[in-house]
Amino acid sequence: MKKTLSLVIAALMIISSVFVLASCGGDSSSAGGGTGIVGKWKTEIDFSKMADAMGSAGLGGLDLSGKTFPLTLDLKDGGKFELTTDEDAVKSVMKELMTQLFKAQGIDDVEGYLAQANMTFDDLIKQSGTDFDSMKASGTYTFENNELKLVNSEGEEGSTIKVELNGNELKFIEISGTETTTIPDGVLPLVFKRG
Repeated sequence: MKKTLSLVIAALMIISSVFVLASCGGDSSSAGGGTGIVGKWKTEIDFSKMADAMGSAGLGGLDLSGKTFPLTLDLKDGGKFELTTDEDAVKSVMKELMTQLFKAQGIDDVEGYLAQANMTFDDLIKQSGTDFDSMKASGTYTFENNELKLVNSEGEEGSTIKVELNGNELKFIEISGTETTTIPDGVLPLVFKRG
C-alpha cells in the first residue's frame, strides 16, 4: 500500500507543479499593460504532454490522452491580473490518474482500498501538497520586450515569462527564475488563446 500511495503522491506532485505559473513574478517597476496583451487568455493544460516527466518519476504507462483542465489568465488594463482554473476539472483529472495508478498496481476497487486506509481521493490530493488556493492568483503585471512579469498580491518575486504575442495567441516560451525547477518537461510552450 505504501508503494502505491507513494506513486499516487508523486503523480499529484507533478500535476500540482503546473501551478507554479500562478506564483510567477518579477519586478513591477512600471505600471502594467502593453499593446495587445490586455484581455482574457485561455488554455487547456494537457497532461499527455507531460508523459516524459511522469515516466521519469516511475509513473510511465498511464493513459494521459484527453486529460486536460482549463487555465484562464486575465490581463486587465492598468496592470492587474487574475489567474484561475476550474477546481472540479483539476480534481477530476487527478482522480482519474490516481485510479489508473491504483489499477496498475492490481487494485480495482480503489475507493474500497482507500476506505480501508481511512482515506478518500480528497485526502490523497491534500497529501500531495496540491493547494487549490494557489491555483487562483491575482496581482500586478508588466509586459515589456516580450517578457511578462507577474507579481502576486503578496508582492512575492518569482519568475519572468518569455512570451510570443501573435494576434489572438499568447505563447509562454520560457520561464526563468527561482521557481522554474518544478515545471515538468512538456508543459512549455504553453499556448493561450484570446477569449
